[in-house]
Amino acid sequence: MRLFITKLIGYYKYIKYFKKLGVDKNVIIGHRAKIVYKVGLGENKLLVGNNSIILGVLHYEGLSGEIDIGNGTYIGAGTHLVSCKKIFIGNNVMISFNVWIYDNNAHSLRQDFRAEDIKLMILNYKKARSLEYNKNWDVVKKDDIIIEDDVWIGFNSIILPGAHIKRGAIISAGSVIRGVIPAGSVYKGSNNSGYHEI
Repeated sequence: MRLFITKLIGYYKYIKYFKKLGVDKNVIIGHRAKIVYKVGLGENKLLVGNNSIILGVLHYEGLSGEIDIGNGTYIGAGTHLVSCKKIFIGNNVMISFNVWIYDNNAHSLRQDFRAEDIKLMILNYKKARSLEYNKNWDVVKKDDIIIEDDVWIGFNSIILPGAHIKRGAIISAGSVIRGVIPAGSVYKGSNNSGYHEI
């Protein structure tokens, strides 16, 4: 674990403050990998298993995000995991480059709350704070994402809140996922009627 923390300190001086940083010493962290939290540390959690490779960006929005990555998993360059609830990724998962995995909607569905978000961002910008400082995350829809073992996700795919990709499924490049993808299936497209059995 010392190797991981030392390697990341150069990029992110706040990594030492994570309360439950569980990263195996055999994890490979790419030189462009990042850990970003926009509001503050809060109760954000990161767990990464043995022999995984992280080349992408792990974002925490709000104060209680959780990212749990299993053993032998690959997160490609330019891929973003954005959490304010929970993203669980199993063992031996391959996630290609430029994939977005987002466990929340970022803003409320109600226009009046979105208008408040804009006012708050302007105020925060003027005060040189994070744009999302004091954001009301209670009005934002959030749902866990579960990616089971042995899944392969192709480049430029988007995984939305509530997605559950079952064991061994393959997600074709450029797909948009919300809902359940059956085990051992190949999915392509932008709605959940686009999969077929292998």
